[in-house]
Amino acid sequence: MNPVDVDKTRRTPPPGFDPEYITAPPLIDRPWMVQSLVLDVAGTCNMACRYCAELITMPKRGPMSPETLDAAWKFLFPNGVKTISQEALKNQMFSFHVGTGEPFLNFPLLQKLGKMVEQARSEGVENLRVFLTTNGNLLNEEIMDWLIASQWNIKISFDGPAAIHDLWRVLPGGEGTYDQAAKALAYLAGRIPDRVTACAVICRGADPAEVFDAVENLGVRTVDMASVAHRDESIIPGSEDIEKYRKFIMDYAARFLEDDINDKKPPPMLTILNQYMMRLMGYKLGRAICGAGRQYYALGPEGDIYPCGRFIGVEKYRLGHIETGLDEEAIPAFRNEAGRTYERREACSYCWAAPLCCGPCYACSEMFGPGGGEPIDYQCAYMLATAEAAQFLINQLRENNPERLLMFMPQQGLQLLNLD
Repeated sequence: MNPVDVDKTRRTPPPGFDPEYITAPPLIDRPWMVQSLVLDVAGTCNMACRYCAELITMPKRGPMSPETLDAAWKFLFPNGVKTISQEALKNQMFSFHVGTGEPFLNFPLLQKLGKMVEQARSEGVENLRVFLTTNGNLLNEEIMDWLIASQWNIKISFDGPAAIHDLWRVLPGGEGTYDQAAKALAYLAGRIPDRVTACAVICRGADPAEVFDAVENLGVRTVDMASVAHRDESIIPGSEDIEKYRKFIMDYAARFLEDDINDKKPPPMLTILNQYMMRLMGYKLGRAICGAGRQYYALGPEGDIYPCGRFIGVEKYRLGHIETGLDEEAIPAFRNEAGRTYERREACSYCWAAPLCCGPCYACSEMFGPGGGEPIDYQCAYMLATAEAAQFLINQLRENNPERLLMFMPQQGLQLLNLD
C-alpha cells in the first residue's frame, strides 16, 4: 500500500463511524504525577533479532545497580509509599515496566525489585503492578515458578510458528529460539493465563493468521500484535502483507458474531482491537497514545531518564537523571515536539481513526518516520484496518447482539495508562 492509498483511507471513515462521542477533550499539560517507570535492568540482550532497533544503543550499556534501583523507587515514591493518599491508592495505578534488553540477564535485581514490591503491597499499595517483557530464552522452570509467585504480568516475545519466529528471533550465532519461547509460553499460559501475553512483531512475509493460530494453539489468552518499526525494505511489510492483515482482522472480528460463541471459549483477546472497541464505546479516550514524558518515564542502567524504553540510550531524548531529577527545559520541549498530541500531527489531524489509535508511537515516528514526528504510513495502514474491523464489529453487535459488547468492556486488572 503506497502513501496515496493510506491517505485516501485516512479521509474515508467506514459506515456508522461517529467521532462526536469518542473524541477526548484537548490535553492540557500540567505537573503530572509520575505513576510508571520503565527499568532497563540488564542494559543488553542475549539475542540478536534481525529487526531489533535497540541494537544501535544497547551494546553501550551495562547492568543496572541495586543503588540505581533504590533511586528509581524513590523517584516513583519520593516520600515513601506510606505518604501516598488513600484516594491515590484507590484510584491510581502505579507500575514498573521491565523489558528493554533481556531483564533476566540481571535476575538478582529482579528479585530485589520483587521484594520491594511485596513490601509496598503489604503497606497498602495494592495498585502497584510490574509488567515484564522477556524473550523467554532464559526462562527455566525455577524462574517461571518465581514469576508465577511474584504476581507480575508477563509478556513473551513470540512471532508465530517456527518458520516465522526463527527467521527473525535468533541468537548471536544465528540459531532460532522458537522451541524455548513456545515452551515458556505454554507453561505459563497453563499456570497463569490471565497474566501472560504473547507479543508478536509482524514483519515482511509473515501471515498474521498463522501467527495468531500458533499463539492460540499454545493456550495463550492475550495477544499483542504490531507491525515492525524499521527502515530496511526487506523487513518492513509490503502491500501484500497489509492485505493479509486486513483479511485476518476482519475474520477475527467475525468470530465474535458466530451464534455459538457463548457456548465455547472465545478466541484469545487481541489487545489492539479490544482497545479500539473500548474507545468506540467511550472508554479510555485520549489525545496521546501513552503517558510517555508525562506520567510515564524510562530509566537507563546508569540512571538517565528518557520518555520511554525505546528512547533509552538516545541522547537527544534524555530528560534528566535519577539523582538530579527531570530537566525543566527538556520536558516541555519533548511534550511540544516528539510527544505532542495527535491533532498536532498533520496526517493525524484529518484521519478519522485518530481518536481510536491516539496517534503514532512517539519513538517509532521520531526514529523511523518520514520526519517531523509524522506517523509511518505502513503502520497507519495496519491501524486503519484494525479501526475498520472494530467499527464493523460494533455496528453488527449493536444491531444484532448488544449484550456481547460486554466482552470488550474494561476489566479490572487490565487497566491501561490513562491521561486524565
